Amino acid sequence: MMHTVRRVSQVKAAGCRYRSTSYMEKRRREAKRKEFIPLPDESVWRTYPNERLGNHYNVNWTLAGYGCPPLGDNAFYNLHERHLKMYCDGGVGPNKTISCQREGPQSKHFFVNDGYGDYNFTGLNTIDADEWRRLMIEMTSFVSSSSNLFLTDCIVGARGAEVKVRIISPDPNASLFIKNLYHATSTNREFIQDFKPEVVVYHAPKFTTQKPGVGVGQEPFTVQMLMSGASALDATAEQTLKEIPEGEKEQIANSVAGILLVAGTDSLTELQSSINQITSQFHSKQNLVSLNASVVGSRDGGYVLVSDKDGLLTSKGVPSNLLAQGCLWGEHGVFSTHRGVTHESVENASANGSIAWSVGKKNFVTQAASAFSSSNQPSAFVHFVESGPFVSQGNTKNFVPGLNVAPTGYPFAPEEFNFNNFVNFAQQSTIPVYSINAKNKDITEITKVLQQIAEGTFKLGSQKPQKE
Repeated sequence: MMHTVRRVSQVKAAGCRYRSTSYMEKRRREAKRKEFIPLPDESVWRTYPNERLGNHYNVNWTLAGYGCPPLGDNAFYNLHERHLKMYCDGGVGPNKTISCQREGPQSKHFFVNDGYGDYNFTGLNTIDADEWRRLMIEMTSFVSSSSNLFLTDCIVGARGAEVKVRIISPDPNASLFIKNLYHATSTNREFIQDFKPEVVVYHAPKFTTQKPGVGVGQEPFTVQMLMSGASALDATAEQTLKEIPEGEKEQIANSVAGILLVAGTDSLTELQSSINQITSQFHSKQNLVSLNASVVGSRDGGYVLVSDKDGLLTSKGVPSNLLAQGCLWGEHGVFSTHRGVTHESVENASANGSIAWSVGKKNFVTQAASAFSSSNQPSAFVHFVESGPFVSQGNTKNFVPGLNVAPTGYPFAPEEFNFNNFVNFAQQSTIPVYSINAKNKDITEITKVLQQIAEGTFKLGSQKPQKE
């Protein structure tokens, strides 16, 4: 009987093994089997599942470090919009946007009074350290048991004024909302350890505490806590502390960390306002004023800040010269707070990963806008009125409604800070203020005037008075 001998180049691949009819190769394999020594029977064997989308060891260990080891099916990190949409609830709206109902009851706001900082908590809802720890254990256990976990990193504020935020949530709609609203970070899971968040957010829309304490009950709630880096080092295990370099210890000791719990409500506005509130503490330390003002630009690079609390500029979609919705203002210029824009024109929604959400009979869309990051001082401030000439000289005080002022008595970003800093900056910069009577005016005409003001070509008195 003849045996066919094949060369190595003729060997056919079958999976990760090779199959050949070579007689000599078969003999070599038999010889190797004889030399194989099996491990003793008492050896312990473990089988680890292969990494895949939703099961990545770096992500799992990171979540475990925050007290939320994933016990469900998947744990995702900065998941792409097209994959997020596969998990989102709701229907598909215009331009393939995810359309969902996000009307939640109003939350009760709490603050952890642990003695850090000279903040006045008088008249506010506070909880002590013991109740805080109980809530954290209960809420992280609830989040861990979720079928899917979404870890989303984002940046509140542009480069030079950024606050790094990490959000852990079982809600894919919230993750899609955050990705459209705030400045994005890398989607590479290998760099998850390089992102050092200053604020960590635990978001659980379906969570209700089973052990109501003296403060927090079973109603929806948010809890904010600021902790100094020195306190964090004190709570660090001794062995772990030895592994931290001395230079890094000093940096941690001088830092401030924030933790935010948002539970019991799936309201996206509640999530956004809570994140903006706690990050405003970090921005205030950089002498930045948080403004709820829109940035409208011109072709030559100039821009104006517009106090648009009623959403007039976005009533028919997102104008091409709307650079940002919400910003930070300081001595060195203006920085965008968000990269996204929220408006009520669902039919004009962007097709790139937008999320449409409803509150009662009102529909909103949050979509990514322009890549505006930061710039120098604005050409002017503009606010809208409902009477008088079409365009007139305004006053700095009329622009105050554009401030994103926290509730009265809010301990981490007092109203006096924003108002006083805003007035000081405005007086020092001598930036002009204009009032625009937007009543019965087309948005195209208003946008044209704003562009002229941004370019510096607008002359007061050149516009005809508003007809009654």
